Amino acid sequence: NEAYQSRILQTTADGFWVVDSKGHVLEVNKAYCAMSGYSREELMGMSINDLDAEEKPEETRERIERIIRNGSEIFKTNHRRKDGSVFPIEMSTSYLEERGGQFVCFSRDLTQREGTEEALKRKHAMLARTEALANVGSWEWEIESDKVTWSEELFRIYGLEPAEEAPPFAEHQALFVPEDRARLHQAVEECVKNGVPYHLEVGITRTDGEARHCVVRGIPERGTDGAVKRLYGSLHDITRLKRAEGMLLESEQKWKGVLFNTPQVGIALDTQASIVFANKRFLELTGWREDEVIGRNWFDLF
Repeated sequence: NEAYQSRILQTTADGFWVVDSKGHVLEVNKAYCAMSGYSREELMGMSINDLDAEEKPEETRERIERIIRNGSEIFKTNHRRKDGSVFPIEMSTSYLEERGGQFVCFSRDLTQREGTEEALKRKHAMLARTEALANVGSWEWEIESDKVTWSEELFRIYGLEPAEEAPPFAEHQALFVPEDRARLHQAVEECVKNGVPYHLEVGITRTDGEARHCVVRGIPERGTDGAVKRLYGSLHDITRLKRAEGMLLESEQKWKGVLFNTPQVGIALDTQASIVFANKRFLELTGWREDEVIGRNWFDLF
């Protein structure tokens, strides 16, 4: 039976070792040898502090005493390989009173998992930066559970702290100006019932009372039964764009008024030679009304 168990432990992908009550290695499997770069013979008799790259001897003694009291412990640390490199490891340790007291330890190399987690963190940070630069927040809504998730930028657009929990979907209506709520509600219902995406220009009121112009988008996601199970989308704050458009229009109207009333003849053509502007002096000289010339081709008239 012991030989059978030993074969299993030698073939497992996780590292396995047995340590005595003073922290010295009594047994180790091939997986941990591969992780650490040591042979079994080299590891036999080594202490925990020979392998652990973080714990000091007094910390190891405290951990040993704690595991004896509690019976087991799962923790993360860093071990040092034979070549001096360090790798993250998760330890699951249990205390057995047999044979004068021993610790049975299973260890898992976290290098790949932590590398994946780090890559995900970097991607999340990049997405957050991109959203902040573009003034676009993203969201999703699990319909059945009413679970709502917002990106950090969406919290900021609404004037909320990113740490706060996103409100239930039914409460989102209160974030929009009253005149836009009905058509937004209708668009959401149509998306949920019939899977029709929506794209609306709306106004919102931030928690500080500031009004913002936004474009909200919603896209349905169906389950295996064909029913819409989830909505996801974005909210784009276009306030600065709207202000710039307003200033441009105001400037255009101002200069258009100046040109219209100038004593010199003034006209403007597009790339197809169609008249897009004719001033007062031009109309007086030709006898045409403005609506008779706008849109007409210059070469058809002269």
